[in-house]
Amino acid sequence: LMKTPKEVVLTTLENLGTEDFEKFKWYLQGVLKDFLAIPKSKLENVNRENTVDTMFQTYSINTINVTRIVLVKIHQNELVKTLSNIIYEPAGHPVHISIHLQRAECAERGKVQLGGTCSSLL
Repeated sequence: LMKTPKEVVLTTLENLGTEDFEKFKWYLQGVLKDFLAIPKSKLENVNRENTVDTMFQTYSINTINVTRIVLVKIHQNELVKTLSNIIYEPAGHPVHISIHLQRAECAERGKVQLGGTCSSLL
């Protein structure tokens, strides 16, 4: 069965022990220089499902990249490999979670991808 991006990230977080999960949330609070910080209050005493929802609200299509970056920082390299190999179907077409997915999602919203982000066509 193919998984949605949210399910992929949730499965990844479910593979973290409590200490690593707390560390993971700490990194989301502003240690990543290229991405927005998530306020501590939104992550404090929050379970894995709510963390995933907050991440997707904050990072949108960059959530998987953010997940990968944080996993590297907390030395969860096996999970990074697993995350990189997961395939799912956004619209009935198997696609690697990669630049292809980002391009497809940008195109779907009538936006152009520039350097890893979607920009409006104005």
